[in-house]
Amino acid sequence: MSGETVGDRAEQLRSAAKSVPLGAANQLCDELEAVRDQVAEITGPDSDIIGQTQHLITAGTDIVRGLVLLRKKIEEAAQHQQGGGGASGTDGGSAAPPAAPAPTPAKREQPTQKTVAEEEGGTRSFPSFTAAKRALGPKPGHELHHIVEQSQSKENRSGFSTERINTTDNMIWLPVPVHRRISARYSRKLRDSDMTLRDAMNGMSWEEQYRRGLRAVRRAFKEVQDDDQR
Repeated sequence: MSGETVGDRAEQLRSAAKSVPLGAANQLCDELEAVRDQVAEITGPDSDIIGQTQHLITAGTDIVRGLVLLRKKIEEAAQHQQGGGGASGTDGGSAAPPAAPAPTPAKREQPTQKTVAEEEGGTRSFPSFTAAKRALGPKPGHELHHIVEQSQSKENRSGFSTERINTTDNMIWLPVPVHRRISARYSRKLRDSDMTLRDAMNGMSWEEQYRRGLRAVRRAFKEVQDDDQR
């Protein structure tokens, strides 16, 4: 009788499932999106290069989906082995009892952050940031962040109205380390350029700046979370 049991084979399959590099694949997609955003900041969001980088991002997403499917299929095979899909290692030949599904490594989820408007269930606008802070009050351990930056109210940037900038659907409470990381990123100079990311936003539409601002929030949360887990 072979020394390898059904349980051994199931465990081998589970080990194979765990070796599927989902984390690395997701990181690859993050890197591709970061490249796309950096190219957009330099060339503008409508350039031909952006279309090319979008194809790369789509390919990366397909890789992630394929890896997720592969892990699922391998874990199903492990469950089948454990549940009696192969020969039993016992003399009586009875099938092994069904086992509980193999635990899937916990997926790290990005914290879901609501704007102040979403937290309050309505939108309010203020004539200045000082007025906004006075009305909203403090939140321990957090700082109030503008998704579209305050500087974009200047005429030499985007010229958005102060009231629009200081509307609660454009403000979000962020933990201090996350807020500081976003501020540092916007002040950092782009590669091979004297222009900062903040400068690169000048003149972009409100919708585009808002989308990029939310992405900066998600990225900062991920970076802080990664630092905490090291």
